[in-house]
Amino acid sequence: MQQEDPFAVPEPEDCTAVANQNQFVVDVMSDFYLWNADVPTDIDINAYADPADLVKELRNENDRWTRISDIATSDALFMEGKYIGIGYKTVRMEDNSVRISFVSDNSPASAAGILRGDLIVGVGG
Repeated sequence: MQQEDPFAVPEPEDCTAVANQNQFVVDVMSDFYLWNADVPTDIDINAYADPADLVKELRNENDRWTRISDIATSDALFMEGKYIGIGYKTVRMEDNSVRISFVSDNSPASAAGILRGDLIVGVGG
């Protein structure tokens, strides 16, 4: 019997419909967001004409970084060769553990001593 993937991100059927984009935002923030326990369950997602406004509403007051962008903005950023991040990639193992699979040279992750193969055992503690 195959187990449900605990890291699966639901994909909306129509990524262009604002209601589906908003539902995607709520689903992802409810499941994967650091402060997911604080994401309200009674919010009217249809009251938001722009998913970015919904993200701002759901974002924890201590969170300065969580954003959403449209595909054109995201693609333009990558086409310019700009990187925004702390410089590492992860991989989920068969036992659902998470390990570092790549660390960029001269990145904040590299400066912090994070190495390829490191096991992630917690965040913020």
